[in-house]
Amino acid sequence: MRIAVVGSGPGGLNAAMCASRLGAEVVLVEKDHLGGVCLNKGCVPTKALLRSAEVFSLLKKADDFGLVSENPRVDLKKMVERKNKLVERLRFGVESLLKKHNVNIVGGRARLLSPNLLCVDTSNGGPETIETDKIILATGSDDLLPPFVDAEREAVLTTSRALKIEHLPSSLVVVGGGAVGVEFASLFNVLGSNVTLIEVLPQILPQEDPELSTAFRERLEARGVKVVVGTKVEGVDYKPKGVLVRLSEGKAVSAEKILVALGRKPTVADLGFEEVGVFVQNGAIVVDERMETSIPDIYAVGDVIGRAMFAHVAMVEGWVAGSNALDGDEKMTYELIPNCVYSFPELASVGLTKEKAGELGFKVKVGRFPLAAGGRAHTLRETEGFIQLLMDAAGDRILGCQIIGYNATELIHEATLAIKLRATARDLIETMHAHPTLSEGFVEAARSIYGEEIYPT
Repeated sequence: MRIAVVGSGPGGLNAAMCASRLGAEVVLVEKDHLGGVCLNKGCVPTKALLRSAEVFSLLKKADDFGLVSENPRVDLKKMVERKNKLVERLRFGVESLLKKHNVNIVGGRARLLSPNLLCVDTSNGGPETIETDKIILATGSDDLLPPFVDAEREAVLTTSRALKIEHLPSSLVVVGGGAVGVEFASLFNVLGSNVTLIEVLPQILPQEDPELSTAFRERLEARGVKVVVGTKVEGVDYKPKGVLVRLSEGKAVSAEKILVALGRKPTVADLGFEEVGVFVQNGAIVVDERMETSIPDIYAVGDVIGRAMFAHVAMVEGWVAGSNALDGDEKMTYELIPNCVYSFPELASVGLTKEKAGELGFKVKVGRFPLAAGGRAHTLRETEGFIQLLMDAAGDRILGCQIIGYNATELIHEATLAIKLRATARDLIETMHAHPTLSEGFVEAARSIYGEEIYPT
């Protein structure tokens, strides 16, 4: 059995390695660098820069830890160099992993000629045709650019371009209050830029519970980010030293740079999908729960299907597709996806919100533990935020969790597992947690549901 995978992002990588482990001969086609958007232009480089910003923030607080660090400063060029080296090292690791799994790597842009034939414009020569029994499409996504910006202007940053910037703008307007926009707003705010974050919807992080979004916004504003919601960008005027961003209701804001973070669009154009009969709707490939497209034996995973555009979702989709391409019977579900925002502070959530739980007919009880009530947060000097649990009042089962604060993106997985295993709040209480840790906040949040908290606040 021969499998061709188009695209080497998290979805494509997992699909290729799964298929290889199950005994298939696998060829992987990649038009750019191995690792896709996540490794080269998204998750990994963004978090590398955010880590540098976190260390800078710690250096400025060194006196609080009994240390001396005089006049720390940002060297953005060196930050970017560190990020580049890290990405290169991980990219080499991806190549080694694929070779270990006996995956044949072909560099070039692939186009479907038929359900069993690809044409690849190779990077080291002319076109090459690849015959295959089955195909897994993982072509990823591209920056979504609105008509009100001219991407060729020096003052305009895409998320990809922002990862290469070596001059810290004195002021920055970030358009888009989703996870990516919030992360970049946090990054440049910590590094010293005057940041304005603009969101057209009534709240930033629109996918989150409104109460959680409000609590997070308050903390973001306390750090110096100006947040403007319910406001549309009408246009951008380009000035000799920056931009004037025209907003709805006659408002405007000036800045040295504008960063567009309105999300991404699936990469489907000029790849032969529709010509072969792969059904594309609203700019994304349509798949069933087995990740199979409208054409038998052609599967699609990751951003190109336009569902939950997260690397961790694509990884699971890739495994499902890789298994099913080898006659498996796996089904993809999207019921329990951890949402993580790697900002300052961090935010993470999983499961139901109060609003969604109510719509589904649950009567919800809420437990909350402020991190400032625990000793570990004080040793870290990270007392901001809370852990919140939602419980089904009828059966005590944990339905959802929301966390704001240090390491929220790591802590959320305890709640994810609890929900998956249908654990109750009592199960959390009866599970011994080490002290002092941030994780023991789950026990106290669960206790507070019953009014049994040891450390009432």
